[in-house]
Amino acid sequence: MGDLTKNFSRNEFACWCRCGADDIDLRLVDYLQSLRDSVGPIKVTSGVRCKLYNAQVGGSDDSAHLSGEAADIHCPSGEFRYDIIHANHHEQFGTLFDRIGIGSDFIHLDISQSKDNDVIWVY
Repeated sequence: MGDLTKNFSRNEFACWCRCGADDIDLRLVDYLQSLRDSVGPIKVTSGVRCKLYNAQVGGSDDSAHLSGEAADIHCPSGEFRYDIIHANHHEQFGTLFDRIGIGSDFIHLDISQSKDNDVIWVY
């Protein structure tokens, strides 16, 4: 069980370099929980990043991961990717994530309001 929502814990979103950065936006976590309630288990592969780790993985200088407003989730199949995109429109909240990046085995989900919204891109 999680300490942020019923299924997500803060450590799932902590910077992978173990620097201690883990200040994830709770709205992002709530939206991810809504997705999980719809599609089943979600594995976070990248949450909060410190500047050093973000640079090491090739993240942009203004990545929403730096502010805790983005998470990458593992997508093991095209069907799962479809389910995530389909579930992104939530009956109660409307569109959960309006910034989505699609990679070969992950989806970047982003709630940054300081960047262009209503966009989907591919890596």
